[in-house]
Formats: sequence, structure tokens, C-alpha cells
Amino acid sequence: MIIHSNDTNEQDAIYRHCGVPEEISIPETIDMGRPKTFTPQTLKTYSFTTEHIAGYVDELNLEGKIVACITGSGDFPINAYLYGADCVDAVDISPVACCYGELKCAGLQNLDYEEFLGFFGTQDWRSFGSSSLSYDTYCKLRPKISNTARSLFDKLITPKGRHPFLEPGGIILMNTSKMYKIKRQNPYLSGSYRFNEAKSRFKPVLFWPQEMTRFLNEHTAKYDVIHLSNIHDYGIDPERLIISASHSLRNGGQIIIIHFTRAISVDFNDCSEYIGFHREYGLRARFKVTTDPVGTASICARIFLIPERQE
Repeated sequence: MIIHSNDTNEQDAIYRHCGVPEEISIPETIDMGRPKTFTPQTLKTYSFTTEHIAGYVDELNLEGKIVACITGSGDFPINAYLYGADCVDAVDISPVACCYGELKCAGLQNLDYEEFLGFFGTQDWRSFGSSSLSYDTYCKLRPKISNTARSLFDKLITPKGRHPFLEPGGIILMNTSKMYKIKRQNPYLSGSYRFNEAKSRFKPVLFWPQEMTRFLNEHTAKYDVIHLSNIHDYGIDPERLIISASHSLRNGGQIIIIHFTRAISVDFNDCSEYIGFHREYGLRARFKVTTDPVGTASICARIFLIPERQE
């Protein structure tokens, strides 16, 4: 059984283990916009999920499950606990994403619904505004995050205001400018009741700043659900990734892959470059395509890979 604690020293130890320095430095300049790939040096993360989590999370049957997922915006770990997960490891090659995930989890635990919306987004229709990532609210959350995360955000959120890198297109990437779309994507943000439910069900998350394939190869833990999002779109070898994931599954587990496309229609063969080899490794695929009402793509294919060996 995997047990996580709220000890920020444990999180700092994970950063050191993964090669992240105690002090995360900020360069003089940063490329604006979305990167083609993510590396440990990429000072980028998403403000909120790029996926329509509400469209598929019910199918994962997360109650009592042990989950490994991509950190991304930090939204999937929160939603996983909302839907009953027992333990969540969040993995991202970008240390900035891990630090932002810490901050978001601290926000869930220590802010009310309106405060949370106002800090990470806005309380109106916009996904980002003049009061977003405010210093006063950050001070409430600062004691709840690791020293490593503080070393980053202390430079970005100050009494003088937000660092220019925190403007849209800088460190924080925006998937949509509409707050109502973000709420529709994220079950825990759909209203104050669901937010408070997520708060009551929340358990500690450990954030691992590693490439997912390496994380799965180095750790002996087994997972019921491994959510890979669409990291294959960012230069990750999909075959090595799926092999590693299949070896890290518990009996009855499943691997989730997200495939975005702007095609009018999509079928299994459209994703064959990512999973066409799955049968070689004893995996069968359950394939679902739905219109994504809020994402950047018109169609979102969810691919569920399940070991043939399991009952």
C-alpha cells in the first residue's frame, strides 16, 4: 500500500532525488507561447487542464484506486481524489508544473471556492485577470508548499505584483480565455458543492519531476490507473512509454492515452502510430471518441489499454 504524507520535507527530498536544485532560478528572458516539447528546463505549465476530464472520468472507476498521472495543470490529481482514488502520484518532466501542482493542491485545501477561482483564474468570465495569482492569497498558501516551490513563486509573486513571466503565454499557458469552459472541463470546479467535496476527499499528492517512462522504470509501485494524457505529442517514445506503463499495472489496471485531432471523424487507425504495437505487449484497446466541447481540438479520442492477461 502506498501512503503519502503532507510533509513538505518529503516533497523537497523528491525534488533533490530527481535532480532539481534547492533554488529554481528564473532566466532574464523566456519564450512566449506554447512549446513544441517539454524538458526539465521548460519554464511552462498549464493554468488548467487541456482535457475535458468531465467527459470520461466516470469511466475510470477510480474509487479506491492507486493512480499515476501526468501533473500538467494539477487538475487531474484533484479530480482523481474527488472520484474516490486512494493515492495519487503526479509525474511531470517540468519541475515548474510540479511546483504549480503543489500550489493548486494547497489552494484546494486552504481557500474557499470563490477564493480559489479568483487566485488561479477569476470570479468572472475570464480565465485570467488583474487579481489572478495575487500576493495576499499566495501568502496564505506559501507555508503549505515545499521550499523548492517557494523558491520559484517567491520570485514570481511579490508585494510589488506579478512577474511579467506570469502574464498569459509566459510560464502559465492558457487553454481557453473563458472561465465557464474551465468549469465544464473540471468536475471539482463545476460549483462550490463539488469543490468542497473534492476538499473533503483530498489526500496528499507527491509530485515527481521526471519523464514518465523513467519514473515508471525506476519505481516498484504498481498502479490501477496510469493516465498518460497526450505526452506522446511532445517527443516521448510512445512504445517505450506503453511498455513501461504495462509493466507497472496492477491486475485489473488500465492505461489511458489522450489523442487530440481536428479531423471531422477519427477511428482506431488514426491513432495506430501511437498504439498500433499494443497487441505485441499483451494489451487490448477500448477506444472511445467524443466531441470535446471546450478543448482546443474538435475531437478527442480516449484510448483505454488493458492487459489481456487480467481477468
